[in-house]
Parts: sequence; C-alpha cells; structure tokens
Amino acid sequence: WLICGPSQSGKTSLTLALMLEKWGWLSDEMVMLSESEPTRMLGFPRNFNLKENSFHRFPETAGLPHARELFSTYRNMLVRFFDPNDLVPGAWRNEAPLAGILFPRFDPEARSVRLTPQGGIAMAEGLLAEITCWQPWGVPFLSRVCQTIPGYEVRFNNPRDIGQALAAGPAL
Repeated sequence: WLICGPSQSGKTSLTLALMLEKWGWLSDEMVMLSESEPTRMLGFPRNFNLKENSFHRFPETAGLPHARELFSTYRNMLVRFFDPNDLVPGAWRNEAPLAGILFPRFDPEARSVRLTPQGGIAMAEGLLAEITCWQPWGVPFLSRVCQTIPGYEVRFNNPRDIGQALAAGPAL
C-alpha cells in the first residue's frame, strides 16, 4: 500500500505502526515507479525521520544504534533520524505491487481510527499534490490508478491504533 500525504500528515508514524504489526516497508518520504510496470513500487532503504511530536508514540526508536536527533530550524523541533532495520530487522522489501493508497490525516481530536473510502477525484487530488517528478506516462497512470486501485483516508490520533483498525476494517 502506498501511504501518501503532505508533511506531518502521519506517513512515517503510520508506517512505523504498521511495521511494528509485521508489515514490510519500501522507503520513507518517496516511492519510485517505472514506466514498464507502473503499478509496481520500487523500494530503497533510507533512514526514517520522526518528528519530535511523535517521539512519545515510538519510544523504542530513541535507543537504536544509528539514531540521531537534530534540531530542524525549518520545523522548529527535533527530528530523530534512524535506520528502520534497527527497529524491525528484515521488514524492508525491494519492491511491492501497488494494492491501494492510504491518505493519513493526523487528527488530535480523533477518538478512534476512521477509514473513509476515497473516490477517483479525491484520490487524484491527494496524489497530484504529492507527485514531484512527472513523466510523460504520469497522466495515464494517474487516471488508471484512480479508477482501479482502492484508496482510503485514514484519520487517527494514535498511530499505534491503526493495525487493529485495519484488521477490523476493509480487507487491506
């Protein structure tokens, strides 16, 4: 599943929560696709960057061998960089089929995780806002994905509740 959203929507937190529930991962902050097989996502190992406001949700990331915390003047907070393989060895995957798209929305007022199906237009808007490197085949790809791949907005307060909600919700 592709997790897509703007900065601080909860992409890394959602990924961490799912990794701790035995899901695999491809990368953090970006995904690569190829023209020859556009519904296959390509992974590349990369450090995760967890913002300070999520440190308390994932305390196990603090003591990792390669964890570093730096102050970001852009974010005006600490950012913890760590190797996700130190947290869940063997969870990295070099590729995966695009089975669906999750649009995380951190909501401090949410009392539980809420999954809302996203239609073609809502999916297109969410994806368009995040695509940074357009290719000539991008528009037909986007059209096909928005018509054939399921998408859900995932609204949450505590990312660690997501695994249970996904297990009880739609078949992901």
